[in-house]
Amino acid sequence: MQLDNRTLMFSSLLVTMVLSLLDILIWRMRTTFPGFGRWAIAHALFAPTLLLFGLRAVLPDWVTIVAANIIAAGLTVMVLEAVREFRGLPPRMWQAYAAGALNLALIFYFRYATDNLNVRVLVAGLFMGGTSLFAAKVLLTDIPKDQEIGMKYTGWLLAICALLQLWRGIYYFMQPPIADFFAPTKVNAISFIGVAVALTGVSFGVIVMSGERLMSDLRNSERQTARANFELNRLRRGLETAVIERTEELRETQQALAHSQKLESLGRLAGGVAHDFNNFLTVIRGYSRLLAQGLDPSSPLRDDVTEMNAACEQALLLTQQLLAFSRRQSLEPKVLDLNQVIRSMAKMLAQLLGDEIEVVIVPGASSARVKADPGQMHQLILNLFLNARDAMPRGGRLTIETADIELTAADTRRLPDAVAGRYVILSIRDGGAGMDEETRSHVFEPFFTTKPMGQGTGLGLATVYGIVKQSGGHIQVETAPGKGTTFRILFPRSGDEATEEAAGSVSGAVPPPSSIHGRVLIVDDAAAIRKVLRRVLESAGYEVIDAADGDSALELLRRSPVDVVLTDVQMPGRSGVELARLVVRDFPGIKVIAMSGFEDTHVSQLPRELGIDAALTKPMQPEALIAAVRDSLERAKATKPIS
Repeated sequence: MQLDNRTLMFSSLLVTMVLSLLDILIWRMRTTFPGFGRWAIAHALFAPTLLLFGLRAVLPDWVTIVAANIIAAGLTVMVLEAVREFRGLPPRMWQAYAAGALNLALIFYFRYATDNLNVRVLVAGLFMGGTSLFAAKVLLTDIPKDQEIGMKYTGWLLAICALLQLWRGIYYFMQPPIADFFAPTKVNAISFIGVAVALTGVSFGVIVMSGERLMSDLRNSERQTARANFELNRLRRGLETAVIERTEELRETQQALAHSQKLESLGRLAGGVAHDFNNFLTVIRGYSRLLAQGLDPSSPLRDDVTEMNAACEQALLLTQQLLAFSRRQSLEPKVLDLNQVIRSMAKMLAQLLGDEIEVVIVPGASSARVKADPGQMHQLILNLFLNARDAMPRGGRLTIETADIELTAADTRRLPDAVAGRYVILSIRDGGAGMDEETRSHVFEPFFTTKPMGQGTGLGLATVYGIVKQSGGHIQVETAPGKGTTFRILFPRSGDEATEEAAGSVSGAVPPPSSIHGRVLIVDDAAAIRKVLRRVLESAGYEVIDAADGDSALELLRRSPVDVVLTDVQMPGRSGVELARLVVRDFPGIKVIAMSGFEDTHVSQLPRELGIDAALTKPMQPEALIAAVRDSLERAKATKPIS
């Protein structure tokens, strides 16, 4: 095969036309795949290099030598940069540019200083072949599995190009001095055609690598999409679960709130009934005591009056339970240690339950300090134990336990009116028959009972509910048929030290008659109350006048002197507290005694500066009423200035 200048020119133009299509395709993908821009430039420079060498007979010698070698060195460095960028390595390497500059310097030296074409061919072959081998090494090292075919194919083609250049350079260096390294020889034909074919194959290899990378990106995208779909489905399921749980919590909260509002309405009704009932009991108790005082000790009617008084006391206990449910009992809250309260009641509770029921006490809380009324706390525990005893007619185990807990904002959603903070839990668990959901929903309602007629008032658990609410606590019930019942009561934990309960004494002795006499004004909107109280006080030697409301009382105070005002707290129009404020302002020296059918008007809860000297709860004992009036008169006499 003859490789003359004309053949080289035509082959260069043909190669240029064929490769230009690939160059355009590769160039258009430079923004998608790194390294494609540099490879397109290097690929496009190969054909002009051949064309310049083919025109060496027409162009000046220095143009051919300088331009062709500069372009050849540049495209070789471009190939290395393209390969490095394609593998994600920094494309700019000062070593490659330094080697290219050294290559050009040696070629120019051995052309113009010492004209030795054999060395120039060797230098060009070593530079181009060595750089191409380095580029092939970059592609053939640590090949990704998903790009193995394209990189191996391209890398080995670059290695073939490099070996052809090295072989050509070494071959001509070992020959006798030559005058034209483009001479029509088989070596040149194999070298140039082989390099052209190999570079074209490299271009196709680059396209294959880009396709593999594209497929790899697509697979990665599919995996990421699948992972994202999995996470999305997981989040969706989590969201659905959270919505279901939140909806259930909201439903439970709404039910608890509705139940609490229902019990609150029942409490107000029970409190009003208890208030009116206490007024009736005041009348009955007063007249029964007056009747007893007027009877001869041997009279057969005395036993009837005694039974009437006993029935009155039982009715009084009933009203106290109603007031406890309506949270209108008188309280004297103290800091109590629930563990100590339980231990102090243990013996009495064991005797109350009998031998068939085993009592287990678990003092789990390290310091179960709460602020509550001691008497109410005893009544609460007693009522729950009696309820558990009735639920286990064949015996069983009853566990009472205390524990510390801290409610979070999420926990309070299940407890209406609860606030986050530290609490003490009092749990009482029995092994009885349990309750169904319908029974559980009514368990705290007053007069609701599952016992046979005549065996229960239905106020035991209603009283417990009222005590818990009046003490600032919350109560929950967990029960199921055949699985027993657990009452959990949450009291706000107190940081103060517990106080010892003092043993009080109750005296039923009638106060001795007083030598101090005075005028008493009774103010109450109930005529029957005014009448019986007037009878009791007149029997004790006091002068009594009465008024049906606050305005009438003020009018009487302006017309005649009075020593003590005995007033009801709850009255239509002007209340007893407002009347006391006006009395202390306009009539200094007059003592005021307040009385109420609710037990929440304890003397310690009424403002002393209003002039309220004492407080009585209806129905009061006649002896207690007489003693309160006597004490007020004695205090008034002690504070009266000496003239």
